[in-house]
Amino acid sequence: MAPVPSTVMKKNVRIDGPTKKRAKKKENFGSYIFRILKQVHPSLGISQKSMAFFNSLAADMLDKIATEGARLCKQTNKSTLSSADIDSAIKLVYPGELSKHAVGEAKKALSRYNLHTKSNSSGRAKPVAASSRSELNQGKESHAEEATPL
Repeated sequence: MAPVPSTVMKKNVRIDGPTKKRAKKKENFGSYIFRILKQVHPSLGISQKSMAFFNSLAADMLDKIATEGARLCKQTNKSTLSSADIDSAIKLVYPGELSKHAVGEAKKALSRYNLHTKSNSSGRAKPVAASSRSELNQGKESHAEEATPL
């Protein structure tokens, strides 16, 4: 029988020494929120309180959609969450016009991602070229004309 070492590591916690809990990584969407702010209003900044609010809003939205998508997968006995499941989850979680815009933006982002991963052999998405951005924004301009004011 092999001798057992005096300190055994199990999930980064010492068994015979002082135990330390690992801190969970919190989701942080700050860099993405800041990028979007700079795209919309290049001259504006954002305070830490506002960033914390938007970060918690984004994390809550992600959690709601993921939970609803997982529930849909469980009901249909599927083990993989597909984009159709996410579309359905968005439609269930958010009301009317908001869900339509969210699904439209999600489909646009997915098609942009698929376009660039097919052209790149490593499977990583490349940044969108200016010509591709203008092609994608042409559909956005025609969609803006159809929008009704609140």
